[in-house]
Amino acid sequence: LVLDMYAGIGYYTLPALVHGKARYVYCCEWNPHAAAFLKYNLKQNSVDDRATVLEGDSRATLLENNILDRDFDRVSLGLLPS
Repeated sequence: LVLDMYAGIGYYTLPALVHGKARYVYCCEWNPHAAAFLKYNLKQNSVDDRATVLEGDSRATLLENNILDRDFDRVSLGLLPS
């Protein structure tokens, strides 16, 4: 079980699901355009059934949806340098 707190378009989510064989990933992304492309990328890679995309600020969204109550195997804080 993986939590990707800054998922973007799936920089770390997709490799975890496709190559790392993660059973499920919770993805949080505040940018609605990036979240839309993340959903598209999940579907194109046939892993959309193993991920949940939560849109909004991760500080609030994860608490509101009780996501942090789960026992995660990995947590990605994968901010890419700009």
